[in-house]
Amino acid sequence: MTRAYEAAVAAISAEPDPQRGFEQATEVAAELRRLADLGADLRAQSVAKIWKAEELSLAGLAERIGVSKARADQLLKSAKTPKDQPKKEGSESV
Repeated sequence: MTRAYEAAVAAISAEPDPQRGFEQATEVAAELRRLADLGADLRAQSVAKIWKAEELSLAGLAERIGVSKARADQLLKSAKTPKDQPKKEGSESV
């Protein structure tokens, strides 16, 4: 991933058209955000697998993965929440 990022930076830096370079940098930034979100989801799913496989308490899980109980709870809740769930009817903002 680092090599791909470095290649993108080199290509953008070498772009003679500043507008095109800006557009390419914007695309890279958007993709990095998307990948970071996917990585966070993967981490949360991995925490849930540890919790289930080892039958740990929340405190035990927190100690096992090296985070606070509150953070372990957040990760478990994140793992249980579908990321692309459609909005419920009538829940749209006015």
